[in-house]
Amino acid sequence: MNYIGIDPSITSTGMCVNGKLFNYCYESSAKTKKFDLTKWFELADNYINYRYHDKVEFEGYVDEQMNKIQLYKKIVSSIIKDITSNINNEEETHIAIEGYSYGSSAGNLIDLVQFGTLLRNVLLNITTNIIIISPNSLKLESCKLCYKPIEIEVGKRKKRIKIENRNNEGVSGGKFTKIEMFKALIEKEDISNFNELEKWINHLDTIKNDLGKNIPKPHEDTNDAILLYMYIKANK
Repeated sequence: MNYIGIDPSITSTGMCVNGKLFNYCYESSAKTKKFDLTKWFELADNYINYRYHDKVEFEGYVDEQMNKIQLYKKIVSSIIKDITSNINNEEETHIAIEGYSYGSSAGNLIDLVQFGTLLRNVLLNITTNIIIISPNSLKLESCKLCYKPIEIEVGKRKKRIKIENRNNEGVSGGKFTKIEMFKALIEKEDISNFNELEKWINHLDTIKNDLGKNIPKPHEDTNDAILLYMYIKANK
């Protein structure tokens, strides 16, 4: 079967198609004024296929809205082209997409919903086997995918055993941040079912000591796409 994970974003969409990685982003975000790749994009250059688009320029509200739609259609077209070029049409295709973060600002959320709706609508032409995973659910599922469940004794008077999903530092899946999701990919003990991701995981291991408090792009969106890919593949 074909498996696809997509972390949709106007600024930086991450996608994993049968283990092959893609990133759709503003060219100005990935390159310097001299058109060299910035640090993190250069480090990931051997593993990710970049697809660039330009920032929307507009004059006034009406012009802004139409130009945004045209941009979203361009990005979606590029995504669909990469999907159809990297799947076996004779096999079933299963897609996992990250849902919307309602903590986003109103303007960003509206734009993302417009983009996401266009993308989902076109994906239905490829397959109806599509699941939407909320950001919070993806955090929990990432923990389940990469760490073994542990038994914890709870209760003061009447003791009982509770099964929880935590990482090696004791952080529960529900409290994962992008840092914990990054670590989860490195610390997953058995990747025999995901050998196609070995090079990327090894890459993450080599850069882990260079990270600050946030995961830089394109790594952040690529990791999310990979975890979505792993989730849909593991559950099928």
